[in-house]
Amino acid sequence: MRRTHVFAIAAAALAALFFSVMALQVSSARTLFVDEYMKTKLQGWESLRPFFELVKHAGAEPGVAVVLVPALIWLWRKRRIMSMLVFPAAVALTQLANKVAKGMIARERPLLAEGVQEAGYSFPSGHAMISIVLYGFLLYLIFQEKVGKPMRGIFAAAAVLLIAAVGLSRVVLSAHYPSDVLGGYCLGGIILIGCCYADYYLHARFRKQ
Repeated sequence: MRRTHVFAIAAAALAALFFSVMALQVSSARTLFVDEYMKTKLQGWESLRPFFELVKHAGAEPGVAVVLVPALIWLWRKRRIMSMLVFPAAVALTQLANKVAKGMIARERPLLAEGVQEAGYSFPSGHAMISIVLYGFLLYLIFQEKVGKPMRGIFAAAAVLLIAAVGLSRVVLSAHYPSDVLGGYCLGGIILIGCCYADYYLHARFRKQ
């Protein structure tokens, strides 16, 4: 358990460092290496646009509703009252943090592809933040149950692939720069770790009462 705490704190600190560095560079209107590099790598992905048009919804309101509502029902049946409060609070906090960060950094979006409509600033990606918090917290809840290692591996792989696909969709659809997505993962990851700790300690305290 101690090793887990050290890893979580180190991950949060590293995410905060990466986010701060990217935010400073974006604020000073510098071109990030990752943006130029990914731009050349994704030039041949236009044929996959229909797939990514579908995947992007997993990091927006439809994805939140599809995951959150059944999850809250499941938590109610498990009598995990604290988790029922923390989960939607984590999503709401993520949305608020995204709006504040976008307003402070005020990065304009890239030139949008034909048929793509997006409002607001670009950094960090809200879809990336929501996806890592939503599916990351759901994975955390599943890991609290008595689930075998093979199933844990399957759930973890599914969550990672879905989170990555949502972030990639934002770049392929020209809605965000790659650095927007990475920044969203970093800021969302910090929120995820904090909410997991909050849920863990609130649940432990609730059980003692």
